[in-house]
Amino acid sequence: MDGRATQQRRLALLALLGSAGDRGRSRDQLISLLWPETDPSDARQHLSHSIYVLRRTLGQEAVRTSGEYVRLSAAEVRVDMSDFRAAIGAGDPATAAAAYTGPFMDGFFIDDAPEFERWVESERQQLAAEYARCLEELGRGADGAGHHDEAAEWWGRLVSHDPYNSAAVVRLMDALASSGDPANAIQHAEEHIDLLQ
Repeated sequence: MDGRATQQRRLALLALLGSAGDRGRSRDQLISLLWPETDPSDARQHLSHSIYVLRRTLGQEAVRTSGEYVRLSAAEVRVDMSDFRAAIGAGDPATAAAAYTGPFMDGFFIDDAPEFERWVESERQQLAAEYARCLEELGRGADGAGHHDEAAEWWGRLVSHDPYNSAAVVRLMDALASSGDPANAIQHAEEHIDLLQ
């Protein structure tokens, strides 16, 4: 494995551990996702060395092992995905929306690890859907309170996130018109029609 491929797998390992929270992941699961075609003893060696490198980079206490399980220490490593999901669990969509920084592992790819790629795509879709629900909840709340400028901001973020969401475009147009900006509402309508065509 060349240096770039090794580095990509270390980043993938970090993502897998970061997404697992306190429960962590078993070594077998990590190996099956990251080194599926590698001889099992070689794969275990790759995993052990990758853990060593992560500890050297992030701090000795950053990666914890307990028997067959590996996890990140929340006290040592902050994970935006964990912040996002914790805010959702606490019913705080504004904090969740602030924690979402874009599509999960956007543009990241490793060779010869199809299960990892499927996992990334599944996580990306799930996180994007949760983010969209947060924005919709915030937009509806601002609409209901009569805060049209704030509503326009939330609906605008949802439209940027999901440009094909016609319902969000209509809500954005309503918020813009109600806040005294009908020209911008019409412009959004025209852009959406062009996009759909």
